[in-house]
Amino acid sequence: MKNRFSFEPDIESQNLLLRAVKRNKLKDAQKAIEEGFDVNHQDDRGASILMWATYKTNLDFIKYLISKGADYTLKGRIDVAPAIYYGSIMGIAAGERKHEMLRYFIEELSIDVNDKENESGGFPGWTALQYSIAVNDLIAVRYLLGKKADPNPEYYRTSSLYDPIKNNNIEMFDLLIKHGSIIYDTPEKSSIYVASAHENKYFLEIILMKGIDPNLRSVMKKFTPLMFAASNNRINNCKVLIEYGAKKDLESYTGQTALTMAKNAGNTKIVKFLESI
Repeated sequence: MKNRFSFEPDIESQNLLLRAVKRNKLKDAQKAIEEGFDVNHQDDRGASILMWATYKTNLDFIKYLISKGADYTLKGRIDVAPAIYYGSIMGIAAGERKHEMLRYFIEELSIDVNDKENESGGFPGWTALQYSIAVNDLIAVRYLLGKKADPNPEYYRTSSLYDPIKNNNIEMFDLLIKHGSIIYDTPEKSSIYVASAHENKYFLEIILMKGIDPNLRSVMKKFTPLMFAASNNRINNCKVLIEYGAKKDLESYTGQTALTMAKNAGNTKIVKFLESI
């Protein structure tokens, strides 16, 4: 799903079945199961054989393990990068863009489309939709929403619209809104900040048309949307925000205004614009 480096212990020292799965060796896995290795073995992070198979192998491998009694409800943790992990087979299939597996889990195994990982460290576990959004996978997002995936899964200080804006994916952004994604009007979860900093004003205009406060302040630094636009040299966004009632004289936690931020960043066109109004 994201840039990775290895968090795994020495494969040679691991359970024979787990080793076969990680190496995508179906015949070795079959032999291990015949010798009595537990198809529902979980490693020291709780990750099951089936979780590792979802990550490392293919649908035929998955179907074989299921036929041997692999429990698809087991959840654990596969670390893939600093502070990034997979916690369920649904999340893995979505994050790795394994569409056939995802369909198999939902349509054949009847796993809830809104199945989520276990909470970890106070952070909510993700659903398959969240992973598909994060990896900018429009095909999977469309499929999951068609299967009634919740368009407003629980995030930590962001929303389902953050990544489509960041990735300039208008089609995904519009699709999520069509299916009910909420443009949160709260300092912690509003998408207006990332939209204000983005070069494409389309996202900001849609958000403002939905009635979001153009002067909504961020939690920590008390930045306004206009400050994000001014400091990121987004002149068109500054104009849109002013049209919708953004106030240029509001101050951040450190006493800066949108104008002083534009000056500090050397954004001369924005300085000229803000000084003219």
